[in-house]
This record gives sequence, structure tokens and C-alpha cells, in this order.
Amino acid sequence: MSKLQTHDRNLLTDLAQAGFSNPFGEIRDTLNQRIGANLGVDHFDVDMQAFVGPLNQRLRNLASLGFDRLDKMPFSSRFEFEMAILFTLFHTFLPELDQHIENQTNNGTHHLAAPVGRELLKQLIQWGFSQPSALRYVGIFFQLRRGFYFISRRLLGLSAPIVQLRKRLWQSLFTHDMHLYDRFFWDKMEDFSTLLLGETGTGKGSAAVAIGCSAFIPYDERTGKYVENFMKAFVSTNLSQYPASLIEAELFGYRKGAFTGALQSHPGLFQRCSPYGAVFLDELGDVGLDVQVKLLKVLEERVFFAVGSHESVAFRGRIIAATHRNLNEMRHQGLFRDDLYYRLSSDQIEIPSLRQRLADSSEELSFLVRFLISRVIQEPAPDTLVQFCMASIASQVPESYTWPGNVRELEQCVRQLILAKTYVTSPLAGPDQVPEAWIREQWSAKRIMHSVCRALYQHHSSYEKVGEILQWDRRTVKKYLDEDV
Repeated sequence: MSKLQTHDRNLLTDLAQAGFSNPFGEIRDTLNQRIGANLGVDHFDVDMQAFVGPLNQRLRNLASLGFDRLDKMPFSSRFEFEMAILFTLFHTFLPELDQHIENQTNNGTHHLAAPVGRELLKQLIQWGFSQPSALRYVGIFFQLRRGFYFISRRLLGLSAPIVQLRKRLWQSLFTHDMHLYDRFFWDKMEDFSTLLLGETGTGKGSAAVAIGCSAFIPYDERTGKYVENFMKAFVSTNLSQYPASLIEAELFGYRKGAFTGALQSHPGLFQRCSPYGAVFLDELGDVGLDVQVKLLKVLEERVFFAVGSHESVAFRGRIIAATHRNLNEMRHQGLFRDDLYYRLSSDQIEIPSLRQRLADSSEELSFLVRFLISRVIQEPAPDTLVQFCMASIASQVPESYTWPGNVRELEQCVRQLILAKTYVTSPLAGPDQVPEAWIREQWSAKRIMHSVCRALYQHHSSYEKVGEILQWDRRTVKKYLDEDV
């Protein structure tokens, strides 16, 4: 490093810090600004493609001075050069990585080749990385880009709570210090189970997808593919939709003849999960203590048993669980096991409610409305439509409304405004609030019950759960929901 000019030394130091820093953190923004100033780049986008040309030129200049291979560099400066090479190669091949992620996402279960992997491997070896190390970084690059892709596209918003959530999800994938991840944990993250907490409709499912589709997947040089299709690696289920008697069979599978009607063997959720994937258990708070014991065994011993079988099956994936219930209260009531709670809580993430997000940022609502309209029409939202929806919300939704259905409710609000120009707020907005429309328009009891059932169903997506709350049979709930009012 003593042979280098000051601006080169500073650049290598900043690249070493930036390369493995959290892209959703404040430190990365500061480092990006310093790197840009050092390279003479005034404007750059979030992917920093404007850095690629100047960075490659600086590396070529340094190579001409003898810094052309890691194995020829002095040990004292090797780390900084290694990080600089990795940073530059990652951003150089970023468009190809993105293209492969897009292609694989659009092709679903069809496992695609990844030509970018072979070229990355070649370049890393040319710079002096060993074959095993180069292969590992080809996998890590792919994971880094998938993590950013799914977090940045599924957890949108401007408010501080959602910015913090994106930062926290990145840590769930790569720990708080990516140097630790690179050295110790890149192939061990399945041992860190994740518990997602938050109200219904906040986006726990999107957070689960971001984690579950972004695990480390090795690259196979022989086939030219990553060994697993990340679109198949994530499997999920909503536990509230199953009767208690069927949950165990859904999770662990069953052998032929295990019970009446088991005419053939059936693989459960854990058996269908890839070693490089994750199982997402939504509404974990709805399962009984007997199933909780079996889940604890999977977490602690990494094995499970299919119903009707005495043969253990190994499980290597990651477990992600979510619930809108208050697990501390359930623990006090003896409805949720303490040992399972603590085993899941090594990585506990709270998803912010919509009211928290709106209270933090005055721009959050318009940002989300624009995004939701774009998702409906599959193209950028026109300003006129955004303005119409915003004005309609301002005139029809009370300022004190708490949005109990969160972003999911806001999406239905936008859809209803587009279709009918009106939106009736949820009767679950607060214990002492009666919707003004009930009084002003003199709603009938049938229409009120339809509204109540609809709001509850939007929360729980289950006739049985709504019936349990209202103390009705599921058929009565369905009758009110299906009635034309």
C-alpha cells in the first residue's frame, strides 16, 4: 500500500468497507459518496453502474504497477485489493445477474442455466482467487443480488420504519457484519430461524419471500447452473387454513396407510423444501401444543417423522414463521411453548403497521397509492389517477382512521375507488368507532353483517376463523359474504 498514491489508498479502503456493508444502511450512502468523489463521478443510481467504467480503469492502472494478482501482492495490502476486486466484479456483472434473476423469476419452476456464473468464475481466477474461493464468491454474488432484488422490490416505502425493516431483513440474510458472514456463516444460515411479527396485512409474507428466496446457492461449473432454482426453494403454507387434525400431515407428510384415506404416501412441506431453501409457516400462533413439540424437534435436531413412519428424515432448510398474535400473552396462557418461542427468537423481526408508517412520513400514503395503482394496471401510474385516489381517500376516510387491514386494506381501498368511486372504511377501525355510513345511510342489519364479515375475512382469509370470532358456523359466514347487499 505504501507504493500507492493517496487517492488510490483511500479508494481501496472505502471499497473494502463498502463491499460488504448493508446497502440499506446509512454508512453505505456515505461510502458511496466518497467513492464517487474519488472516481470523479458526480451522479450515480442505486446500482452504481456509473462506477463500473472508472473502477475497471483504476484496477487496470494498478495492475500495470504490478498489482495484477492477489497471490503476488504483499500480505499487508491483499485484503483491500481483494475487496476492491470483488466490489468491481460484482458491479460489472450486476446487469447479467439481474437478467438471470428476472429470467428465472419469470420462468418459475424451469431451472435455467446461468452463463454469468462461468464468466465470473473465469475473471475471479484470473485475479488470483483459488478455485474453491472463486466458486464461493460466484454463489455469494448471486445471493447478494437476490437479497437486494427481493427486499427492494417487495418492501416498498419512504418512512423510517420501512427503511429500518429493509436494513433488518438484510441482516437476517447476511448478519450485521458481512465479513463475519463471509468467514463463518455463508453456509450455516439455515440454523438461524426467523420469527416475523406484526398485524395482518402488514407484509409478513413479502418479508418471508425476501428471506426465503435469497439463501446461498452454490454454482455448478459442470452444468453451468446454480444447483437450485430459487423459485422452487421457498415453500409456504398458512397454518390457519387447516383443521388441527391435518396440520401434522401437511407439515411432515404421511406414509401410505397411515390413516383412513391415505391411499398413497404424501411428502410434507419439510420434505419438499430444498437444502438451499426455506419453509414459511404463516400464522404459527394457530397451531396446537402437540404440533409445537414436533416443530421444536425439527429446529433442534433437524429431523422429522412422516405420519405413520418411524424413519427419520433430515431437514436442512431454514424455517421462517409468522403470526399476528401476541405470543407473549399466549405463553402466559400456556398456549405457546416457551422453548419454541426462544428457539425461534434468535431472529425476530417486527413488521411495521401502516399507521406507524403514515405517522412517520407525510409522503408514504401517496407513494403507496402510486405503487398499488401501478401494480393493478401493470404500468406506471398516471398522475391523474393517483390524484383522484388521494382526493377520494382524503374526503371519504376519516383522518383518525387506523387502517386495521394495513397495506392489504389500502390496496382494496384503491381497487374499490377505481371501480366504484367510493370506499367504506372497516368497522374494525376502533372499539368505540361506528362507521358514519352505517348511520348516515341507515344500513340494514344484513348489510352491516356483510361488512363485518368482509372486514374479518380480509384480516384472516379463513371462513373458519371468522366463524370462530363471531361464534358462527363457517356456512353462515359464507352466506353473509356471498349475499348481494
